[in-house]
Amino acid sequence: SDDAYYNNITRLQDDIEYLVLSSQHKRKISRFPQGLKFLNISAWSYNHQLDNLPNGLTHLQIYIEHNITGHLHNLPSGLEYLTIGSNYNSCLVDLNHLPPALRYLSLIGISHYHGSLDFLPIGLKCLVVPQYYGGYLRNLPPFLEILDLYGGYDGRIEELPTSVQTIIISQHRGYDIADEYVHLVKAI
Repeated sequence: SDDAYYNNITRLQDDIEYLVLSSQHKRKISRFPQGLKFLNISAWSYNHQLDNLPNGLTHLQIYIEHNITGHLHNLPSGLEYLTIGSNYNSCLVDLNHLPPALRYLSLIGISHYHGSLDFLPIGLKCLVVPQYYGGYLRNLPPFLEILDLYGGYDGRIEELPTSVQTIIISQHRGYDIADEYVHLVKAI
């Protein structure tokens, strides 16, 4: 059966660059391909550590609906795009030690996070804040261009880097944005 096939894959060839682990794959991959550039985990649950990601990985997308116990503390230093898309426990992600190469960070899958976002990588260009973010948006990276608050933000936006070109909000929520930034708002 297809299930038996998917569940027996634990090690892959090193020349694979693009990999999607779907809900059918439940076994831990003991060693990810060393040439891997893009990894998408889209599953109902994934109960394995993610500490063996290859150094060359540049894109990581995690969409896990139910259970995830793997930590994301040792991300590859060259990671440029990180998306945490659904039901990820914020304590499993060390947001104060993200890779310096990160350019795009979506935390939309972390719900009701109240911790700090003060130590984001300096070169970050796009930030999607966690759903119902209860912390403060201050000390944002100096080159940030897009600030996406669509998932919800209850605080006041008073100071943004001059590089910000767009603020994305939900048209169904109220926001407290300083007057000098209102022209940057794009409601969805």
